[in-house]
Amino acid sequence: EELGRMLRSGEVTEDQITCVVQDDFSLPADCDDPAAFVRSYRDRLIVLKQAHLRFEFLARAYGQSNLEFERYYRDLYDDIIAHRNIWFDVIFSADNSVNPVHAERTTGILGTLCTILRQRGDLEGCMEIMPTYMAVLERYQQMTDGCGRPSQVECCEGLTYKANLIRINCGVQLPDQKMAVRAFRDAIAYEKKLKALGQYDVDSMPDFDGVMEVFFHHKRYEEVPDDDIFKALTFFGEGRDPAPAGELRVCGYCESREDMFGDHKKCSRCHEQPYCSKEVRSIFIFVLCFQKCALSIPKRAYSANTSPSFLLCFCFGSAKHRTGPATNNCAEARIIQILALRLFWKLRRYW
Repeated sequence: EELGRMLRSGEVTEDQITCVVQDDFSLPADCDDPAAFVRSYRDRLIVLKQAHLRFEFLARAYGQSNLEFERYYRDLYDDIIAHRNIWFDVIFSADNSVNPVHAERTTGILGTLCTILRQRGDLEGCMEIMPTYMAVLERYQQMTDGCGRPSQVECCEGLTYKANLIRINCGVQLPDQKMAVRAFRDAIAYEKKLKALGQYDVDSMPDFDGVMEVFFHHKRYEEVPDDDIFKALTFFGEGRDPAPAGELRVCGYCESREDMFGDHKKCSRCHEQPYCSKEVRSIFIFVLCFQKCALSIPKRAYSANTSPSFLLCFCFGSAKHRTGPATNNCAEARIIQILALRLFWKLRRYW
């Protein structure tokens, strides 16, 4: 909590957080250059830890969505593709007792990356990542099978269920009946298992079992042909557009579109208007963004008091100074506030 507060206040930045990597592996017997191998291993884990730091902690510390760190998730995927041998032969090797943690974290991150791309409508990019995602998940399943750790087994089953949900949605959108129906049957089996144990969370799970019961009027899904199940899944998926949260942002100054979600930061005052760079930020925050912020704030947030002290409090003070009784002069008040800010911007050099 303290680190989250420091990050939000600007006392520390993400770049100042150091990831420590432990040498928890054994060198392969055919390793010709141990020093180079150790460096490569550490570099791979640093990429994973940087992505996991944002996936597990910084998103909560900032009060943001995991969408904000798409670039770090993509960097992890690209690193796995570029150094596949080290990832699957060493980091995801079943011989190391620590490796299930690495596979667990990587599976969660790659699943989130697939979800981001699918929600954006980039099914081609999602299906590009899917084979690697499923390969890491399969390796994680191998590690937890018979490991004797109930927590790891439960986590693996949950991540497998999440992967099935992604595959169902992708199968409906592509369309790919075989993938969607197979994933549906696996997801239903997991839901029934949790309900039998009394561990099913209605608030966080989609409940395909209950939805399909309404559609087919029974729960004997093994008797239902694949064609009918796919028609039902398609019916429930019709009219569902990609989530607005997955859309790429456009800079409010130069109107450039970000390459990945989170590349463009948001105005720290209104938390809505995006900007593309630090250079634009100095212009955008103090001139352009505030104009948009002022015009987009509800009328009830303004008061008829347009004195210089009120305007300075509104522009640069805390939020408690920016409220007041609603009046019919809100438009005039907003215009004066914008003009006051621009006047300050021109006179700042004399202060």
